[in-house]
Amino acid sequence: GGGGGGGEMPKGFGFINPARHGQGGGQGGVWGRGSGLLETSKGHAASQDVQVNHTKKGDDKTFPRLGDRVCITYSMRLLDGGKEIESNQQRSKELCFIFGGGQVIAGLEKGLSRISVGGEATLKIPHVLAYGEKSMGSLIPAQADVLLEVKMVAVNDNDGTTMQEEEEEA
Repeated sequence: GGGGGGGEMPKGFGFINPARHGQGGGQGGVWGRGSGLLETSKGHAASQDVQVNHTKKGDDKTFPRLGDRVCITYSMRLLDGGKEIESNQQRSKELCFIFGGGQVIAGLEKGLSRISVGGEATLKIPHVLAYGEKSMGSLIPAQADVLLEVKMVAVNDNDGTTMQEEEEEA
């Protein structure tokens, strides 16, 4: 057996940030700029999209937009194993990042776009929008679908206001 290495959970983003694991690059591009992951999922069944199961309603008007700073609490587990991979719910410390900046896995951003402030939901994220074909150490096998329980704690526009403009649905 090859030695294990690691053991300590990385601080901050941990597994939720693919860039830490050499997966960065085209992943920021769900929203246009060279949409790396989405290219591979074209022609697949609808199961290649994120399923959002709302468990608590938010304010229903403040949704994150590109460039907003969002803060969430989350718990992540494998869809088929149920074993928790990582969580910041106990630490009562939010994870904050720029929405659309590719700092977290693509499926998380897709799911969060449908959750308003104060809302909570369970996101079912297919592997093409999570970690793809690669395994992440011993915790996340290759082609793993993941389940994320998230709470949208805050959404702030870059200019400091929290107003939400109407966006046209395509």
